[in-house]
Amino acid sequence: MYLMALVLFFIGIGLKRLLIYFKNSPFSIIWLVIIITSFLFSIINGYIRILPEIHIIIVITIFLLLVSLLRSFKKVNIITNLTRFSKSSLQNRYILFLHYIKRAVINNVLLILFSIISFDSLVNYGYIFIMLTVIIISIFLSFLLIYQKHHPKFKHNARGKVSKLPALCSPQIKSILYDYFTSDFLITAILSLSLFTIFMIEIMKDIQSVYELEEKQYLFMITTIILCIGFAGIIDSIKNINWKFQAMISPNNFKYHIKRTSYFLFSVFGLFILFFVFIGAAIDILLLLKFLFCLILLFFISIFIAFTTGSMLIKGIILILNIIFSIWITTLPIIFLAIIAIPFFAFLFNAKNEYREWYLT
Repeated sequence: MYLMALVLFFIGIGLKRLLIYFKNSPFSIIWLVIIITSFLFSIINGYIRILPEIHIIIVITIFLLLVSLLRSFKKVNIITNLTRFSKSSLQNRYILFLHYIKRAVINNVLLILFSIISFDSLVNYGYIFIMLTVIIISIFLSFLLIYQKHHPKFKHNARGKVSKLPALCSPQIKSILYDYFTSDFLITAILSLSLFTIFMIEIMKDIQSVYELEEKQYLFMITTIILCIGFAGIIDSIKNINWKFQAMISPNNFKYHIKRTSYFLFSVFGLFILFFVFIGAAIDILLLLKFLFCLILLFFISIFIAFTTGSMLIKGIILILNIIFSIWITTLPIIFLAIIAIPFFAFLFNAKNEYREWYLT
């Protein structure tokens, strides 16, 4: 009974921390669950066959390494840990060291899990040694990034430093980069653009068979969903904007914020959207126009939802439901596309009325 109570106690703590992490970074979790579930469903039903090819493992390992490093830039609350152990005999330096190590390991959980899964495919012991070395290096680099970003000594010295961005970069561009480039946005953007690139490469390999498909709209559906995954990351960026500066020093209207956010989002995904237009025009021009209209509305719906108030989790669920609803509308006759404009104007109205509440944060 004592052992069972102890197990339930630690399970409760684990679930509580998982909920806290889910509340802070819902989009990373939501899209990760969707992608993992899709792959598991495809593997179980035999739609995908896992081949133990080293180059595939290398690509995935590099991607997970980048994700872990990007996660290291996320701001964490070190005061909580110092307060928790304030009555202990531990020194602050030791407490922070353990905290940074723990965060570094958490940031590399996906890489560690993938390495464990792929060990059976690494028949050569040299590859196993390389994989273990990559994990150790990734944890070490993640620890250094967290330490440099959060340690009091570095934070104190960083106050008088000049921005490291190039001098040729204008102040407007610098402010956009500082405001919108969060770790969660970078992860969703890298995930979206990687999936988009892989999908387009597969299409280009056998473009002739694409012309012979009877249901070409599925290709457009998949591409639209992949790009919308990247759009969803903007919800995490909005809360990172320097709203105190926007409220007191440089107050701007709703049109300014929407235009600024649109420029940033298009600068990240614009080239891929243009490539989508180019490939889509070659496949079917009418389907391209239908899905391009849907993609543009979802582009702005993502921005409008981001500027509304409320929980990030709720906004993420609402955006996912809108993406599913809009994709379903594209399966209907083209006249029904006008229905997508209803949530577009609804979220535009909500965002215009609620965006000023961000000044109070």
